[in-house]
Amino acid sequence: MGEIAESLINGEFDYISGEYIGKPCGFPRTFEKGVKQKIAFRNRAAMFNGVATFLDTKGYVGKKLRRPILEAYALHNELPDAVNISNHIIAEHIQANWRDFLYWFNTNYLNKKK
Repeated sequence: MGEIAESLINGEFDYISGEYIGKPCGFPRTFEKGVKQKIAFRNRAAMFNGVATFLDTKGYVGKKLRRPILEAYALHNELPDAVNISNHIIAEHIQANWRDFLYWFNTNYLNKKK
């Protein structure tokens, strides 16, 4: 795949206008009016499902087991209002910092499940 195509897929460039948006986030995105909110919601759901699936594979199935991990990671990264923040926002942060999350998770939770 070409470098520009990868940049569009990773969200570095606006997939409608082709303008540079910023640091890649792992999914296509746009800042066009009317499209932004619909795309953002769909991508948020997909991002949370990816984090949820990862936690499921590690044995943390269901909201009651996942939420404490998400809150602890949000507190670890000093996200504002970490206890009341939505799972989707924490998942966005996790996706943007996936390597950091894996290190943190493996250090704190791997093989420590109840």
